[in-house]
Amino acid sequence: MNRHAPREVAGGGLGPRSRRPRRTAAPAALCAVLILAAHADAPAQGRQTGTIRGVALDAQGLALPGVTVTVGSASLQGARTTVTGASGGYELVGLPPGEYDVVFFLDGFDEVTQTAVVPLGGQVGVNAVLAPAGVAETVQVLGVVPTPIATIENSSNMIDDEINALPVGRSLYGIAAVQPELTTNTPNNGQVTINGAFAYDNVFLVDGVDINDNLFGTSNRLFIEDAIEETQVITSGISAEYGRFSGGVINAITKSGGNTFSGSLRVNMWKPTWTAQNPYEVENEVPQEGDLADNTTYETTLGGPVVRDRLWFFGANRIERRSSSEVFDQTGISYDETRQNDRYQIKLTGTLTPGHTLAGSYMRSPTASGRPTFGFSIEPTGLIEPAFPNDLMVATYRGAIGSSLAAELQYSQKRQGFRGFGGTSTDIFDSPFITVWQGLGHYNAPYFDATDPEDRNNRQVTGNITWFASSPTFGSHSVKAGFERYTSTNTGGNSQSSTGYVFYAPFAEGPDGDPLLDAGGRLFPVFEPFGVFIENWLPV
Repeated sequence: MNRHAPREVAGGGLGPRSRRPRRTAAPAALCAVLILAAHADAPAQGRQTGTIRGVALDAQGLALPGVTVTVGSASLQGARTTVTGASGGYELVGLPPGEYDVVFFLDGFDEVTQTAVVPLGGQVGVNAVLAPAGVAETVQVLGVVPTPIATIENSSNMIDDEINALPVGRSLYGIAAVQPELTTNTPNNGQVTINGAFAYDNVFLVDGVDINDNLFGTSNRLFIEDAIEETQVITSGISAEYGRFSGGVINAITKSGGNTFSGSLRVNMWKPTWTAQNPYEVENEVPQEGDLADNTTYETTLGGPVVRDRLWFFGANRIERRSSSEVFDQTGISYDETRQNDRYQIKLTGTLTPGHTLAGSYMRSPTASGRPTFGFSIEPTGLIEPAFPNDLMVATYRGAIGSSLAAELQYSQKRQGFRGFGGTSTDIFDSPFITVWQGLGHYNAPYFDATDPEDRNNRQVTGNITWFASSPTFGSHSVKAGFERYTSTNTGGNSQSSTGYVFYAPFAEGPDGDPLLDAGGRLFPVFEPFGVFIENWLPV
């Protein structure tokens, strides 16, 4: 018996589980970015903000030290200010993505105002030429101008307005699926392959937190689509600060509210009769049952100020109900499949003092369903009613310490559970059967053991500092160093059935080749001597 044989994709079932609780942790370390690039346990914190950097010059092209650079945006609480260094360079890190006004001011020179859009995880260069006072000049720049170092990463960004306007999936997987340089031709649903790497070896980040399923590398449903502000898909040239992957990064941030109140309401409706049936369903007269009330998803968001420029709130929820009539392959027996997923998110963002921001969020996404154990289950004994508790807590600090030093610190905890997934009977007659000779099929009893629950939890502590230096001899340089402690805990007894047995056997067929069923719609397994089995089922 293979205890790791049939397994379902993450989010739709269980896979092989650890014999006993297992805990792994990446060692805490403080190291420069170049060192992180070669470190096997490099952090997976990435960047959830953007950077504005550039240089201030006079009319003769000479560096202007001491220029006050102030940035403001509807995405930013208050304003951020820095001063150009000896080479005229400056850098402002930790900026929430959005459109910014960048103001350059120095006594004796006219003020210059420019506009730039800061993308998630990106850097934009905003330079200014200041004319002596009395010479009026206003320069306005629209769009993203990446600095040379930003071009190392090959990435694409999509904001929420673009996602809503396009006929694409709104989940992290759906957004990633339409980006270049990757494929969804993978072993399990919900996975992507980037640069030929393993499908399970990518990183899905939400607000800087790794939300990967611990085994399959798919993303947990720890997001609400209408709450996603921007998503970045990075496919190559990826900074070492992301770490812990060989493929790519899908990096998303959620909304934070603002100085004005805003919200949204979305209703997604579906009926089984709106979907055309395939020939098999038509031949077996599968009913298309279920109305709008059973197949409607509601999404709401609301954000705004508690104290302007000091404390913002954002909340969102998503209520999903799905019910449809389906049919088992091979036997043609119909059954009802149901799904209930309620997601709730609350987020607070506050500025302690200018340049120092603290954000905290909590996301809860429990799921209950009625469904077959596998997509290849072929009769009603494989139906189960599992529940999947899932939640995420995140606390983040970002601060600017003077004009040359910035710091970030984050703590997060993700919990994912599997309850009621499998059978409960200990009678050997209630063991699951697998057939691979008549097409892959599972029958007779649920696979896995509902009395042996599983948990796949993560805990992360990450931090980094960025130091900016500017000198007339060596120019402007930025150095970033960070650490991470990542703990992944899987618990479960690796029970493939509640009886302790899994049998491999074909099922009985009638003269016409159709499966034989008893009065309860149950298949008859066929047990034969090994020689007869070879003769009847294996090709000669």
